[in-house]
Amino acid sequence: MSSRKKVLKIILISIFILSGFIGSVSESTYDMSFAKTALDISDSVTSIGWIYFAGYLTEAVASATLGSKIDTIGPIKAVIIFTSLASLLLITAGLSNLIFGVTSIILIVLLAGAIDFINQLVGIAHESALPEVFGDDERSLIQFSGLDSSVRSISSIAAPVISGAIIFDFPGFKSLIIVGILYGLSYTLLVFFLSTVKNQQMGVTIGQQTHLTEKSEHNQQEKLDGTLEEKPAESTGLPNGFHQTLSYILRSPSWRYFLVIDTLATVAISTVLLLLFALLVHEFTLDTSSAGLVLGAMALGSFIAAFFIGKSTKDTISKLFGIGCFITGLGGANIALSYGTLSIAMVGAFILGFGSVFQLRGMTLLIQLNAPQGKIAAWFSVIDTVELIFNAITIIIAAYIMDKFGGTPVFLVVAIISILCSIAWLAIKNTYHFTTVAQQQ
Repeated sequence: MSSRKKVLKIILISIFILSGFIGSVSESTYDMSFAKTALDISDSVTSIGWIYFAGYLTEAVASATLGSKIDTIGPIKAVIIFTSLASLLLITAGLSNLIFGVTSIILIVLLAGAIDFINQLVGIAHESALPEVFGDDERSLIQFSGLDSSVRSISSIAAPVISGAIIFDFPGFKSLIIVGILYGLSYTLLVFFLSTVKNQQMGVTIGQQTHLTEKSEHNQQEKLDGTLEEKPAESTGLPNGFHQTLSYILRSPSWRYFLVIDTLATVAISTVLLLLFALLVHEFTLDTSSAGLVLGAMALGSFIAAFFIGKSTKDTISKLFGIGCFITGLGGANIALSYGTLSIAMVGAFILGFGSVFQLRGMTLLIQLNAPQGKIAAWFSVIDTVELIFNAITIIIAAYIMDKFGGTPVFLVVAIISILCSIAWLAIKNTYHFTTVAQQQ
Protein backbone atom coordinates (compact mmCIF):
# COMPACT_ATOMS: atom_id res chain seq x y z
CA MET A 1 0.00 0.00 0.00
CA SER A 2 1.42 3.41 -1.01
CA SER A 3 1.95 6.17 1.54
CA ARG A 4 -0.75 8.25 -0.11
CA LYS A 5 -3.32 5.46 0.25
CA LYS A 6 -2.35 4.88 3.87
CA VAL A 7 -2.82 8.56 4.66
CA LEU A 8 -6.14 8.61 2.80
CA LYS A 9 -7.32 5.53 4.69
CA ILE A 10 -6.49 7.11 8.06
CA ILE A 11 -8.17 10.38 7.11
CA LEU A 12 -11.35 8.70 5.86
CA ILE A 13 -11.67 6.42 8.89
CA SER A 14 -11.09 9.41 11.20
CA ILE A 15 -13.79 11.40 9.41
CA PHE A 16 -16.19 8.45 9.61
CA ILE A 17 -15.55 8.10 13.36
CA LEU A 18 -15.87 11.85 14.01
CA SER A 19 -19.12 11.97 12.04
CA GLY A 20 -20.57 9.14 14.15
CA PHE A 21 -19.50 10.73 17.44
CA ILE A 22 -20.92 14.17 16.60
CA GLY A 23 -24.11 12.53 15.37
CA SER A 24 -24.48 10.64 18.65
CA VAL A 25 -24.05 13.84 20.69
CA SER A 26 -26.63 15.58 18.50
CA GLU A 27 -29.10 12.70 18.85
CA SER A 28 -28.58 12.44 22.62
CA THR A 29 -29.10 16.17 23.12
CA TYR A 30 -32.24 16.08 21.00
CA ASP A 31 -33.72 13.12 22.90
CA MET A 32 -32.88 14.52 26.33
CA SER A 33 -34.22 17.96 25.46
CA PHE A 34 -37.57 16.62 24.24
CA ALA A 35 -37.97 14.08 27.05
CA LYS A 36 -37.11 16.59 29.79
CA THR A 37 -39.40 19.26 28.36
CA ALA A 38 -42.27 16.78 27.99
CA LEU A 39 -41.91 15.47 31.55
CA ASP A 40 -41.68 19.02 32.92
CA ILE A 41 -44.99 19.84 31.24
CA SER A 42 -46.81 16.53 31.84
CA ASP A 43 -45.36 14.07 34.36
CA SER A 44 -46.60 10.81 32.83
CA VAL A 45 -45.20 8.03 30.70
CA THR A 46 -48.25 8.30 28.43
CA SER A 47 -47.25 11.83 27.42
CA ILE A 48 -43.88 10.51 26.25
CA GLY A 49 -45.72 7.70 24.48
CA TRP A 50 -47.77 10.21 22.49
CA ILE A 51 -44.59 11.98 21.39
CA TYR A 52 -43.12 8.72 20.14
CA PHE A 53 -46.49 7.83 18.59
CA ALA A 54 -46.50 11.05 16.56
CA GLY A 55 -42.89 10.49 15.59
CA TYR A 56 -43.50 6.92 14.42
CA LEU A 57 -46.51 7.88 12.32
CA THR A 58 -44.72 10.74 10.59
CA GLU A 59 -41.72 8.49 9.95
CA ALA A 60 -44.08 5.94 8.41
CA VAL A 61 -45.59 8.62 6.17
CA ALA A 62 -42.09 9.76 5.16
CA SER A 63 -41.07 6.21 4.25
CA ALA A 64 -44.25 5.53 2.31
CA THR A 65 -44.35 8.81 0.36
CA LEU A 66 -40.76 9.90 -0.29
CA GLY A 67 -38.51 7.07 0.87
CA SER A 68 -38.66 5.02 -2.30
CA LYS A 69 -37.88 8.11 -4.41
CA ILE A 70 -34.41 8.29 -2.86
CA ASP A 71 -33.21 5.66 -5.34
CA THR A 72 -34.10 8.07 -8.13
CA ILE A 73 -32.70 11.18 -6.44
CA GLY A 74 -29.50 9.40 -5.46
CA PRO A 75 -28.73 8.45 -1.83
CA ILE A 76 -25.82 10.88 -1.31
CA LYS A 77 -27.72 13.79 -2.86
CA ALA A 78 -30.75 12.90 -0.72
CA VAL A 79 -28.60 12.97 2.43
CA ILE A 80 -27.49 16.52 1.56
CA ILE A 81 -31.03 17.76 0.82
CA PHE A 82 -32.81 16.29 3.84
CA THR A 83 -29.98 17.00 6.29
CA SER A 84 -30.05 20.66 5.27
CA LEU A 85 -33.81 20.80 5.86
CA ALA A 86 -33.55 19.13 9.27
CA SER A 87 -30.72 21.38 10.44
CA LEU A 88 -32.60 24.49 9.30
CA LEU A 89 -35.77 23.40 11.12
CA LEU A 90 -33.91 22.59 14.35
CA ILE A 91 -32.03 25.89 14.40
CA THR A 92 -35.20 27.84 13.54
CA ALA A 93 -37.14 26.12 16.35
CA GLY A 94 -34.36 26.87 18.83
CA LEU A 95 -34.12 30.52 17.80
CA SER A 96 -37.91 30.91 17.93
CA ASN A 97 -37.98 29.57 21.48
CA LEU A 98 -35.08 31.81 22.44
CA ILE A 99 -36.86 34.87 21.09
CA PHE A 100 -40.52 34.17 21.93
CA GLY A 101 -40.20 31.56 24.71
CA VAL A 102 -43.28 29.60 23.66
CA THR A 103 -43.35 25.94 24.80
CA SER A 104 -46.30 23.53 24.95
CA ILE A 105 -46.90 19.80 24.69
CA ILE A 106 -48.67 20.37 21.36
CA LEU A 107 -45.67 22.26 20.00
CA ILE A 108 -43.35 19.48 21.18
CA VAL A 109 -45.45 16.81 19.44
CA LEU A 110 -45.69 18.79 16.19
CA LEU A 111 -42.00 19.67 16.12
CA ALA A 112 -40.95 16.11 16.99
CA GLY A 113 -43.16 14.85 14.17
CA ALA A 114 -41.64 17.24 11.63
CA ILE A 115 -38.07 16.41 12.66
CA ASP A 116 -38.77 12.69 12.67
CA PHE A 117 -40.29 12.96 9.17
CA ILE A 118 -37.13 14.47 7.73
CA ASN A 119 -34.76 12.39 9.84
CA GLN A 120 -36.39 9.18 8.61
CA LEU A 121 -35.59 10.18 5.04
CA VAL A 122 -32.01 10.99 6.06
CA GLY A 123 -31.74 7.54 7.65
CA ILE A 124 -33.02 5.74 4.54
CA ALA A 125 -30.64 7.73 2.34
CA HIS A 126 -27.74 6.99 4.70
CA GLU A 127 -28.37 3.25 4.79
CA SER A 128 -28.84 3.16 1.01
CA ALA A 129 -25.70 5.19 0.28
CA LEU A 130 -23.32 2.76 1.99
CA PRO A 131 -24.04 -0.25 -0.31
CA GLU A 132 -23.90 2.07 -3.32
CA VAL A 133 -20.50 3.42 -2.28
CA PHE A 134 -18.91 0.06 -1.45
CA GLY A 135 -20.50 -1.76 -4.39
CA ASP A 136 -19.24 -5.36 -4.59
CA ASP A 137 -16.94 -4.90 -1.59
CA GLU A 138 -19.36 -6.49 0.87
CA ARG A 139 -16.57 -7.11 3.37
CA SER A 140 -15.88 -3.39 3.74
CA LEU A 141 -19.59 -2.67 4.13
CA ILE A 142 -19.80 -5.15 7.02
CA GLN A 143 -16.60 -3.86 8.62
CA PHE A 144 -17.72 -0.24 8.51
CA SER A 145 -21.07 -1.26 9.94
CA GLY A 146 -19.18 -2.79 12.88
CA LEU A 147 -17.02 0.33 13.19
CA ASP A 148 -20.11 2.55 13.22
CA SER A 149 -21.62 0.40 15.99
CA SER A 150 -18.42 0.69 18.02
CA VAL A 151 -18.29 4.47 17.63
CA ARG A 152 -21.91 4.92 18.60
CA SER A 153 -21.57 2.57 21.57
CA ILE A 154 -18.61 4.51 22.93
CA SER A 155 -20.34 7.77 22.14
CA SER A 156 -23.45 6.70 24.05
CA ILE A 157 -21.33 6.76 27.23
CA ALA A 158 -19.80 10.19 26.66
CA ALA A 159 -22.67 11.79 24.74
CA PRO A 160 -25.11 12.13 27.68
CA VAL A 161 -22.46 14.01 29.66
CA ILE A 162 -21.84 16.42 26.80
CA SER A 163 -25.57 16.67 26.10
CA GLY A 164 -26.28 17.43 29.75
CA ALA A 165 -23.80 20.30 29.66
CA ILE A 166 -25.42 21.65 26.48
CA ILE A 167 -28.92 21.49 27.97
CA PHE A 168 -27.66 23.14 31.18
CA ASP A 169 -26.31 26.10 29.20
CA PHE A 170 -29.18 26.11 26.69
CA PRO A 171 -32.27 24.89 28.60
CA GLY A 172 -35.46 23.79 26.89
CA PHE A 173 -35.79 24.19 23.15
CA LYS A 174 -32.85 26.56 23.07
CA SER A 175 -30.61 23.51 22.93
CA LEU A 176 -32.05 22.73 19.49
CA ILE A 177 -29.82 25.45 18.07
CA ILE A 178 -26.78 23.39 19.05
CA VAL A 179 -28.50 20.18 17.94
CA GLY A 180 -29.07 21.63 14.47
CA ILE A 181 -25.47 22.72 14.13
CA LEU A 182 -24.09 19.36 15.28
CA TYR A 183 -26.56 17.45 13.10
CA GLY A 184 -25.49 19.37 10.02
CA LEU A 185 -21.80 18.99 10.83
CA SER A 186 -22.12 15.24 11.38
CA TYR A 187 -23.72 14.60 8.00
CA THR A 188 -21.43 17.05 6.22
CA LEU A 189 -18.53 14.88 7.33
CA LEU A 190 -20.41 11.72 6.33
CA VAL A 191 -21.15 13.09 2.86
CA PHE A 192 -17.47 13.95 2.42
CA PHE A 193 -16.54 10.39 3.42
CA LEU A 194 -19.11 8.79 1.10
CA SER A 195 -18.25 11.04 -1.85
CA THR A 196 -14.53 10.48 -1.47
CA VAL A 197 -14.81 6.71 -1.28
CA LYS A 198 -17.19 6.62 -4.23
CA ASN A 199 -15.08 8.94 -6.37
CA GLN A 200 -11.91 7.00 -5.65
CA GLN A 201 -13.77 3.70 -6.29
CA MET A 202 -12.13 2.21 -3.26
CA GLY A 203 -13.34 0.22 -0.27
CA VAL A 204 -11.63 1.16 2.97
CA THR A 205 -11.35 -1.71 5.43
CA ILE A 206 -10.49 -1.46 9.12
CA GLY A 207 -7.33 -3.54 8.96
CA GLN A 208 -6.47 -3.44 5.26
CA GLN A 209 -7.01 -1.54 2.02
CA THR A 210 -9.01 -3.07 -0.79
CA HIS A 211 -10.19 -1.71 -4.10
CA LEU A 212 -13.67 -1.85 -5.56
CA THR A 213 -13.59 -3.82 -8.78
CA GLU A 214 -15.54 -3.09 -11.91
CA LYS A 215 -18.87 -4.91 -11.91
CA SER A 216 -19.22 -7.64 -14.46
CA GLU A 217 -22.61 -8.37 -15.97
CA HIS A 218 -22.82 -11.53 -13.90
CA ASN A 219 -22.12 -9.66 -10.61
CA GLN A 220 -24.62 -6.98 -11.56
CA GLN A 221 -27.26 -9.65 -12.14
CA GLU A 222 -26.44 -11.24 -8.78
CA LYS A 223 -27.29 -7.96 -7.07
CA LEU A 224 -30.51 -7.65 -9.07
CA ASP A 225 -31.61 -11.14 -8.10
CA GLY A 226 -31.33 -10.31 -4.40
CA THR A 227 -30.57 -13.82 -3.16
CA LEU A 228 -28.12 -15.33 -0.76
CA GLU A 229 -27.43 -18.26 -3.05
CA GLU A 230 -26.16 -18.54 -6.64
CA LYS A 231 -28.55 -16.63 -8.84
CA PRO A 232 -29.86 -17.16 -12.36
CA ALA A 233 -28.97 -14.71 -15.09
CA GLU A 234 -32.45 -13.81 -16.32
CA SER A 235 -34.17 -10.50 -15.61
CA THR A 236 -36.39 -10.41 -12.54
CA GLY A 237 -38.73 -7.53 -13.47
CA LEU A 238 -37.94 -5.45 -10.39
CA PRO A 239 -40.62 -3.05 -9.11
CA ASN A 240 -40.62 0.75 -9.12
CA GLY A 241 -42.16 2.86 -6.37
CA PHE A 242 -43.48 2.08 -2.91
CA HIS A 243 -46.64 0.16 -3.77
CA GLN A 244 -44.98 -2.07 -6.36
CA THR A 245 -42.12 -2.81 -3.97
CA LEU A 246 -44.56 -3.65 -1.17
CA SER A 247 -46.47 -6.00 -3.48
CA TYR A 248 -43.20 -7.57 -4.61
CA ILE A 249 -42.00 -8.22 -1.05
CA LEU A 250 -45.36 -9.66 0.00
CA ARG A 251 -45.33 -12.06 -2.99
CA SER A 252 -41.84 -13.31 -2.18
CA PRO A 253 -42.12 -15.97 0.58
CA SER A 254 -38.60 -15.33 1.86
CA TRP A 255 -38.89 -11.54 2.02
CA ARG A 256 -42.41 -11.81 3.47
CA TYR A 257 -41.16 -14.09 6.24
CA PHE A 258 -38.31 -11.72 7.02
CA LEU A 259 -40.74 -8.78 7.14
CA VAL A 260 -42.96 -10.52 9.71
CA ILE A 261 -40.09 -11.63 11.97
CA ASP A 262 -38.25 -8.32 11.70
CA THR A 263 -41.37 -6.25 12.43
CA LEU A 264 -42.24 -8.21 15.56
CA ALA A 265 -38.64 -8.16 16.80
CA THR A 266 -38.29 -4.43 16.09
CA VAL A 267 -41.53 -3.63 17.91
CA ALA A 268 -40.24 -5.55 20.93
CA ILE A 269 -36.79 -3.96 21.12
CA SER A 270 -38.10 -0.45 20.35
CA THR A 271 -40.59 -0.68 23.21
CA VAL A 272 -37.84 -1.74 25.62
CA LEU A 273 -35.34 0.91 24.55
CA LEU A 274 -37.81 3.79 24.51
CA LEU A 275 -39.44 2.99 27.87
CA LEU A 276 -36.34 1.76 29.72
CA PHE A 277 -35.54 5.09 31.37
CA ALA A 278 -39.17 5.48 32.48
CA LEU A 279 -39.10 1.97 33.97
CA LEU A 280 -35.91 2.64 35.92
CA VAL A 281 -36.83 6.07 37.24
CA HIS A 282 -40.62 6.08 37.53
CA GLU A 283 -41.33 2.48 38.55
CA PHE A 284 -38.10 1.28 40.13
CA THR A 285 -37.45 4.77 41.60
CA LEU A 286 -33.76 4.69 40.82
CA ASP A 287 -32.00 8.04 40.98
CA THR A 288 -30.55 9.48 37.79
CA SER A 289 -26.99 8.40 38.64
CA SER A 290 -28.07 4.79 39.17
CA ALA A 291 -30.11 4.87 35.96
CA GLY A 292 -27.01 6.22 34.24
CA LEU A 293 -25.02 3.20 35.42
CA VAL A 294 -27.63 0.89 33.93
CA LEU A 295 -27.52 2.74 30.62
CA GLY A 296 -23.73 2.68 30.76
CA ALA A 297 -23.79 -1.11 31.17
CA MET A 298 -26.02 -1.32 28.10
CA ALA A 299 -23.56 0.83 26.13
CA LEU A 300 -20.70 -1.47 27.18
CA GLY A 301 -22.60 -4.50 25.91
CA SER A 302 -23.22 -2.74 22.61
CA PHE A 303 -19.56 -1.82 22.28
CA ILE A 304 -18.37 -5.41 22.74
CA ALA A 305 -20.99 -6.78 20.34
CA ALA A 306 -19.87 -4.32 17.65
CA PHE A 307 -16.54 -6.16 17.35
CA PHE A 308 -18.37 -9.34 16.39
CA ILE A 309 -20.32 -7.47 13.70
CA GLY A 310 -17.11 -6.12 12.19
CA LYS A 311 -15.59 -9.60 12.02
CA SER A 312 -18.68 -11.34 10.67
CA THR A 313 -19.33 -12.35 7.06
CA LYS A 314 -22.30 -12.28 4.75
CA ASP A 315 -22.98 -15.93 5.55
CA THR A 316 -23.10 -15.35 9.34
CA ILE A 317 -25.15 -12.12 9.40
CA SER A 318 -28.44 -14.03 9.25
CA LYS A 319 -27.46 -16.14 12.26
CA LEU A 320 -26.36 -13.07 14.23
CA PHE A 321 -29.75 -11.47 13.63
CA GLY A 322 -31.56 -14.45 15.12
CA ILE A 323 -29.16 -14.75 18.07
CA GLY A 324 -29.54 -11.02 18.68
CA CYS A 325 -33.31 -11.34 19.04
CA PHE A 326 -32.84 -14.10 21.64
CA ILE A 327 -30.24 -12.19 23.66
CA THR A 328 -32.32 -9.02 23.56
CA GLY A 329 -35.28 -10.92 24.98
CA LEU A 330 -33.18 -12.32 27.82
CA GLY A 331 -31.83 -8.86 28.64
CA GLY A 332 -35.25 -7.24 28.70
CA ALA A 333 -36.67 -9.98 30.94
CA ASN A 334 -33.69 -9.68 33.29
CA ILE A 335 -34.25 -5.95 33.72
CA ALA A 336 -37.97 -6.40 34.29
CA LEU A 337 -37.41 -9.05 36.96
CA SER A 338 -34.67 -7.04 38.71
CA TYR A 339 -37.36 -4.86 40.34
CA GLY A 340 -34.83 -2.09 40.71
CA THR A 341 -31.91 -4.12 42.12
CA LEU A 342 -29.06 -2.17 40.57
CA SER A 343 -26.58 -5.00 40.02
CA ILE A 344 -29.18 -7.26 38.38
CA ALA A 345 -30.53 -4.42 36.25
CA MET A 346 -26.99 -3.63 35.06
CA VAL A 347 -26.42 -7.25 34.03
CA GLY A 348 -29.71 -7.23 32.15
CA ALA A 349 -28.81 -3.95 30.46
CA PHE A 350 -25.42 -5.32 29.38
CA ILE A 351 -27.15 -8.34 27.84
CA LEU A 352 -29.75 -6.09 26.21
CA GLY A 353 -27.09 -3.82 24.71
CA PHE A 354 -25.13 -6.78 23.39
CA GLY A 355 -28.16 -8.36 21.75
CA SER A 356 -29.52 -5.11 20.34
CA VAL A 357 -26.42 -4.60 18.16
CA PHE A 358 -26.65 -8.13 16.78
CA GLN A 359 -30.34 -7.70 16.06
CA LEU A 360 -30.44 -4.17 14.63
CA ARG A 361 -27.17 -4.28 12.69
CA GLY A 362 -27.97 -7.77 11.49
CA MET A 363 -31.34 -6.58 10.19
CA THR A 364 -29.81 -3.59 8.40
CA LEU A 365 -27.04 -5.64 6.79
CA LEU A 366 -29.46 -8.34 5.67
CA ILE A 367 -31.34 -5.71 3.67
CA GLN A 368 -28.21 -3.96 2.40
CA LEU A 369 -26.61 -7.20 1.25
CA ASN A 370 -29.68 -8.84 -0.26
CA ALA A 371 -32.00 -6.13 -1.58
CA PRO A 372 -31.58 -5.47 -5.32
CA GLN A 373 -28.86 -2.94 -6.15
CA GLY A 374 -30.42 0.40 -7.06
CA LYS A 375 -33.60 -0.47 -5.16
CA ILE A 376 -32.24 -0.52 -1.61
CA ALA A 377 -33.99 2.71 -0.57
CA ALA A 378 -37.31 1.30 -1.79
CA TRP A 379 -36.73 -1.89 0.24
CA PHE A 380 -35.89 0.11 3.37
CA SER A 381 -38.92 2.36 2.80
CA VAL A 382 -41.37 -0.54 2.68
CA ILE A 383 -39.88 -2.43 5.61
CA ASP A 384 -39.51 0.72 7.72
CA THR A 385 -43.10 1.78 7.02
CA VAL A 386 -44.53 -1.52 8.23
CA GLU A 387 -42.29 -1.48 11.32
CA LEU A 388 -43.13 2.12 12.18
CA ILE A 389 -46.88 1.65 11.96
CA PHE A 390 -46.73 -1.25 14.40
CA ASN A 391 -44.25 0.64 16.60
CA ALA A 392 -46.63 3.61 16.81
CA ILE A 393 -49.55 1.44 17.89
CA THR A 394 -47.47 -0.57 20.35
CA ILE A 395 -45.68 2.31 22.08
CA ILE A 396 -48.84 4.19 23.02
CA ILE A 397 -50.49 1.01 24.32
CA ALA A 398 -47.35 0.03 26.25
CA ALA A 399 -46.99 3.52 27.77
CA TYR A 400 -50.62 3.49 28.89
CA ILE A 401 -50.25 0.02 30.45
CA MET A 402 -47.10 1.19 32.27
CA ASP A 403 -49.01 4.10 33.82
CA LYS A 404 -51.86 1.81 34.88
CA PHE A 405 -50.20 -1.50 35.78
CA GLY A 406 -46.44 -0.93 35.78
CA GLY A 407 -43.67 -1.68 33.35
CA THR A 408 -42.74 -5.22 34.42
CA PRO A 409 -45.57 -6.99 32.52
CA VAL A 410 -44.87 -4.86 29.45
CA PHE A 411 -41.18 -5.73 29.43
CA LEU A 412 -41.86 -9.42 30.01
CA VAL A 413 -44.33 -9.65 27.13
CA VAL A 414 -41.99 -7.99 24.62
CA ALA A 415 -39.12 -10.16 25.90
CA ILE A 416 -41.15 -13.26 25.10
CA ILE A 417 -41.90 -11.86 21.63
CA SER A 418 -38.17 -11.34 20.99
CA ILE A 419 -37.32 -14.89 22.03
CA LEU A 420 -40.09 -16.36 19.88
CA CYS A 421 -38.86 -14.34 16.90
CA SER A 422 -35.38 -15.74 17.44
CA ILE A 423 -36.64 -19.31 17.51
CA ALA A 424 -38.75 -18.77 14.40
CA TRP A 425 -35.84 -17.21 12.48
CA LEU A 426 -33.09 -19.62 13.51
CA ALA A 427 -35.32 -22.59 12.76
CA ILE A 428 -35.22 -21.75 9.04
CA LYS A 429 -31.87 -19.98 8.64
CA ASN A 430 -30.09 -22.91 7.00
CA THR A 431 -32.70 -23.64 4.36
CA TYR A 432 -34.62 -20.39 3.88
CA HIS A 433 -32.99 -17.80 1.58
CA PHE A 434 -33.93 -14.45 0.07
CA THR A 435 -35.32 -15.11 -3.38
CA THR A 436 -37.07 -13.10 -6.03
CA VAL A 437 -40.65 -13.49 -7.11
CA ALA A 438 -39.43 -14.82 -10.45
CA GLN A 439 -37.61 -17.65 -8.73
CA GLN A 440 -40.80 -18.68 -6.90
CA GLN A 441 -42.68 -19.12 -10.16
